[in-house]
Amino acid sequence: MVAWPGFASAALSLQVGTTTRELETMTKHNNDATRRQILRTGLAVVGGAVAVSGAQAQDKMDPKMVQYQDTPKDGNKCDACVNWEPPASCKIVSGKISPNGWCIAYAPMENKKG
Repeated sequence: MVAWPGFASAALSLQVGTTTRELETMTKHNNDATRRQILRTGLAVVGGAVAVSGAQAQDKMDPKMVQYQDTPKDGNKCDACVNWEPPASCKIVSGKISPNGWCIAYAPMENKKG
């Protein structure tokens, strides 16, 4: 028996007297399997990354992270923000949001400053 170097995943044992053609066939078969495994793994990683990023995109921030307060600041309030979703929510901040609230993510709607 002769061990074939260069194959970490599956050691290839050959009997002395194996022809070059047989060896080429075995090597080609093992390389094809490796390519398939790499492609499957790559697709699984990409699919997993897309699923994770999609889940994270749907998460809203905690009100404390954006310094949310139930009162307006300098005349600016949530119901005049582009992220406001009536009657009492926000596109980017979680929980119940007061129309008279304010946070650092405040972005005024055009022609509607609170």
